[in-house]
Amino acid sequence: MKILKACMYVAVIAALLLAVGCEKEKKDDMQISSVMGKIKTKANFADPKEEDLKNVGVAERYGINPNDVEEGTVYYSGAEKNPDKVILVKAKDEDALSRVEEAMSAEVVGMTDTWGDDATMRKKVDAHIIKTRDHTVLFVISDDPKGIEEIFDAA
Repeated sequence: MKILKACMYVAVIAALLLAVGCEKEKKDDMQISSVMGKIKTKANFADPKEEDLKNVGVAERYGINPNDVEEGTVYYSGAEKNPDKVILVKAKDEDALSRVEEAMSAEVVGMTDTWGDDATMRKKVDAHIIKTRDHTVLFVISDDPKGIEEIFDAA
């Protein structure tokens, strides 16, 4: 009887340890600078420019509160006739994430208005990607948005 009780205790403890060991804490450990480095090699934008979304002026230009940004970068084409742009931003928390997602949706509307008269560029803008993973938002307008999305997904 003692052996049976001891086996039951061991089985219960093993099950608890297994359950605790299998529980994963969801953690957003994506390194924005590293991912953006990979994206830059894929994007190959004309006259590329890069800006930090922690900068107040830059963040506000995109409708983002810089206090919502843990880390963020805008990479875009400086060529006048080109809408190519990648925005990668890690929000500080869930509330900030909602506000960043809203800002990215507003950016699409603005880009659509800006490029509405140019059928080729409008098609590129219409093929945009906005994707969220954990607290990180990806916004892409490029010749190969799916390729950039794959880099984001693999990060």
